[in-house]
Amino acid sequence: AKEILEQALQCGEDVSEKNQMVQLCNAFAKSQKLSYEMAQSFVDDIYIHDNESIEIKLKFQDLFELR
Repeated sequence: AKEILEQALQCGEDVSEKNQMVQLCNAFAKSQKLSYEMAQSFVDDIYIHDNESIEIKLKFQDLFELR
């Protein structure tokens, strides 16, 4: 997980967004389960489509996309 975060930080361009994500990751680093607060911090939207698929849009999605 640490390697993925470091790679995402190298790819992203928005420093304030990266700092916010790092602070959130540090705050929840020792969590064993997804809490309401974690979901509120990282998840932007959840879409349930007619074909029974689910799409989860993260607040920091662009930092994890491959370029």
